[in-house]
Amino acid sequence: MMSIDPVLEAIKDFEKLRKIIGDNDELGSKFRSRTRFMLSLIEDTGLVAALSFCYSKAEHKTYENIIRIWHGEGEKLRAGEEEKKSYALYFYLVLQYLKNLGIISKDDVNSPLAAFKTLREKGTVTFRLIKSYLTHLKRFAEAVYKSEREIT
Repeated sequence: MMSIDPVLEAIKDFEKLRKIIGDNDELGSKFRSRTRFMLSLIEDTGLVAALSFCYSKAEHKTYENIIRIWHGEGEKLRAGEEEKKSYALYFYLVLQYLKNLGIISKDDVNSPLAAFKTLREKGTVTFRLIKSYLTHLKRFAEAVYKSEREIT
């Protein structure tokens, strides 16, 4: 596994995320909610169970679209289905960070079912390796985006 600074990675990823979200306040607030909820869910149910829930909420087509947009291969995010997009963005960031750590492969990022299999084999130590990154994403989202109650 590679030695990566989770704070710097969270900053880099959050800066890119802000560019992708743009002025879509609803998506920003939903992403903020995901960072709070998913961190708790991972702690309560385990990484694979929580990420499979996240993937189910995102749906595969939305997840694939987020990957294309993240890499500049798709068009910009359009309004609509902000809930799915918020789950897909969070799910992608987690898998991408796991790839950067050398825990999963690029193929696993593109094929979530393969990622789940790999993560299941890695055990519970994986969450400890990503907790700081996820905590910083949550803090940045809380600082920048309003809660869902504030925008509705």
